[in-house]
Amino acid sequence: ASKAERKREKQLGRIGPITSEITKEERELKRRQAEAAEREQSRRRKLGKLKYGERRPEVLCSDELVSSLRALPHQPETDLMAERFDSMRERNLIEVRSRARKPKRPKRNVYTRESHKDRRYSATGKPVGFDKSEAPVWV
Repeated sequence: ASKAERKREKQLGRIGPITSEITKEERELKRRQAEAAEREQSRRRKLGKLKYGERRPEVLCSDELVSSLRALPHQPETDLMAERFDSMRERNLIEVRSRARKPKRPKRNVYTRESHKDRRYSATGKPVGFDKSEAPVWV
């Protein structure tokens, strides 16, 4: 018998352990797929473009600490409205957005004219209608 036939004979003798190994691997694969599906299900979905940044817990500094627990301030130093708002952002009920910034005002160039007959200049500082060599000294 050739080498390939002997190898096949050997594998036929091991058919029981091979099938049990295959079923074991299939069970493990199904378990891993189920775990991955569960993780995907519980994963926090992204609602907007920005990512939710966890708020750091407010902790008293070492100089603000008191010796006894009774002397601790009983009022929470957080804004309840902001806390609720953050909670809603965290649970993806509200889209996470950045603060609206004030629009930038364009920078205006100020020009002094010697008379009303002087040439007019654009906002970029370049004269309109002629080349740089003709420009007055003060440009």
